[in-house]
Amino acid sequence: MSEAHLFDIERQVIAKIAEKGSAVIVGRGAAHILVGYGERSQRTGQADGPGSVIRVFLHAPVDARVTLAMVEYGFADRDAAAVVVRDSDRARARFVRSITGRDWCDATLYDLCLDTQAAGLDRSVDLIVDLVQRRTAAPLPPMRPLASSESS
Repeated sequence: MSEAHLFDIERQVIAKIAEKGSAVIVGRGAAHILVGYGERSQRTGQADGPGSVIRVFLHAPVDARVTLAMVEYGFADRDAAAVVVRDSDRARARFVRSITGRDWCDATLYDLCLDTQAAGLDRSVDLIVDLVQRRTAAPLPPMRPLASSESS
């Protein structure tokens, strides 16, 4: 089975999960697959697409992720942990780009991007939960450009 065929099956499964209701889907290009799902109506603020999808991208500087890998996976050697983190990043980037043609780090594909080093893991969880619980909030009104006399 080719990687493209496997991804097509994954795409179908992820779309069905999103249509059925609440779920957390980690990785597998889900943010790219679910583009357009859960889009909010400018008029009502309610999600228009199937389900009510919130796409989240968690990131942190490489050094912080290497430290976390050492703690979580028991690496004794920092250099070995760094190789695993960088290899994982390359594999994710290659997988998503080969299947979707998009960059897995493209912030425009996500509803929320959080630097877990800046926010901390616990606060990141709190922010995501808060966003999920308040997802029916009204959208911001359209912005109009300031006239040159208003900007001074």
